[in-house]
Amino acid sequence: MASSRCCRSSAVCSEAASLQLAQGPVTFEEVAVYFTDEEWARLDPGQRSLYAEVMFDNYKTVTWLESALSAKPHLISWLEEREKDSFLQSAAEKERLSAKANVTVGKIAWEDYFHLESSSSEEEEEENEEEEGVGAEFPPKSVPENIPFLWDNRELGEDSSQLFKYPSFNFQNLSLPKTEPRSLLLLLKFYIQALLSVLHSTMSMFEAYLSGLRRQRRRRELISLAFREQFLRLRRASRLLEKRRNRRRAVLLGVLDNGPLPRRWWVSPATGPNWWETFTLETTEDEKWIEHFRMSRGTLFEIADVLRPKLARQRTIMREAISVEKRVAIAVWWLSNLECYRVVATQFGIGRSTVGEIVLEVCFAIERLLGPQAVCLGDYKEIMNGFKAMGFPNCVGVLDRTHVPYVAPTGQAEESVNRKKCYSILLQGTTDHTGRFINVEVKKNVENIFSRSTLCQAMDAGTFVPGHPTITLGGVEVPPLVLADSTYPMRKWLLTPYEEELEERERVYNQAFYRCHSVVGRALGRLKGRWQRLTARLPVAEDNVVAVVTACAVLHNICELKGHAVQEGLEASDSIMLPKYDEEPCPYSLRDVRKGERVREAITDFLTENHRS
Repeated sequence: MASSRCCRSSAVCSEAASLQLAQGPVTFEEVAVYFTDEEWARLDPGQRSLYAEVMFDNYKTVTWLESALSAKPHLISWLEEREKDSFLQSAAEKERLSAKANVTVGKIAWEDYFHLESSSSEEEEEENEEEEGVGAEFPPKSVPENIPFLWDNRELGEDSSQLFKYPSFNFQNLSLPKTEPRSLLLLLKFYIQALLSVLHSTMSMFEAYLSGLRRQRRRRELISLAFREQFLRLRRASRLLEKRRNRRRAVLLGVLDNGPLPRRWWVSPATGPNWWETFTLETTEDEKWIEHFRMSRGTLFEIADVLRPKLARQRTIMREAISVEKRVAIAVWWLSNLECYRVVATQFGIGRSTVGEIVLEVCFAIERLLGPQAVCLGDYKEIMNGFKAMGFPNCVGVLDRTHVPYVAPTGQAEESVNRKKCYSILLQGTTDHTGRFINVEVKKNVENIFSRSTLCQAMDAGTFVPGHPTITLGGVEVPPLVLADSTYPMRKWLLTPYEEELEERERVYNQAFYRCHSVVGRALGRLKGRWQRLTARLPVAEDNVVAVVTACAVLHNICELKGHAVQEGLEASDSIMLPKYDEEPCPYSLRDVRKGERVREAITDFLTENHRS
């Protein structure tokens, strides 16, 4: 309704109109009734339709009476436009409802909305803006309160047809507010941003809730773990206390009964951690010591006293140092058995790596401190008298050699140095008439081991035997002699046996020769029988093999000197000790061979004459 009409007063009453009719012709403006915007907004659709019907009747009556009326009043034009607009809206609404009968009433398609938007004119939009201003109510009062809103499809659901049961509900007046598409898009954008912010806040609250649950679960786990640790600690403490009480009770009962204390567990004496301490305190018989260490208690402790400067270790605040006697016992026990480091560590109650270190330290100390004293010529006159009693004059030693296998170095396992196809080192030993070594040569390279040995160089120079005593037999000067097998080259001081077809005199010589030469074979057998570690592959590095083999020879001489016999069944067989050599014979010169043959002929004549007599 125009503002000119809205500003007019609505207090025009019927009495004033009747007075005007009595005075003269009546115009439409005199019988028309005008409403303000607030009053119009308060009218329900029924009242508005009644108002429009009355105004049209008045207009028709006045037009019929006043034929001179040329133009329609503004009120009638406005009512016709409203009626036309209501008719269009009702037609569009009926069409929309008939097309979407199976869809929720609250859903409005975008096409219908814009169709409704396009069907209105700019003038109607301005009038609707004025009409649906501050005083407009939506939804109208004519809609019952118990009927849900059209856009709330959550409350309607599938039973949206119930809305049509109310005859007073007018769908024509429930059109959406008319808004430009751009404004609508901005509004939707604002709603989406608001929805996103709500979603973000919801997600944040959900994450905070989850983190709280995780913290609570972690707290419970820590508390349970702490309780478990405390329970285990108390349980261990209670068990320890119970063990102490039982031990004290057992001690008290043993003291009262004057009997031996009961053992808590059965432990083998050979594998106990304190086996060495118990053995040294309880065992005094030499037979037991020789059985375990191949020597008596006194001999072992004498060796420890000599090696003390090299083997003594300082005591620290961290632990007690291993005694020198125990170190020597560990090395000797390892050399006399074929047990691995792990078994030795269990036997003596120490670490496995410590066993390896102790064994090498003791072997190097024996080689340096005891080697020069134990492996030497000694009293050569006694040695010569011993061999003379065996039937060979002016002999100071017998010579032989054997192989000692050891673990091949990394990357060299396929190399071999003997006929048994094993990686080994050569031990060349010279013994006296008792089987004691007077010279030991340990070399990896078997080529020219004899010519490069200290024995060969000293005998050639005449310095091995003090004074180099000689005897004359059949006009031939005979120096101190060394006997060796036929693989060695004959020299003036080195004699070998006869071969091929033998005469009577040659057989007499060979009998005396082999009688004396068998001493070195038995000595090597006792060497490997005492120290059985030499019969298998030595589990040491290549640089340490010489020290280990030399230490075995030194300990062999000490045992021979002390008179510690080898137990029965420990001597190595001849197949192990004296294999048949496939190596090339040692180099020789014809001059040395001829000198040796003259000496051998003189010895043969001497032995033949003594045999006949």
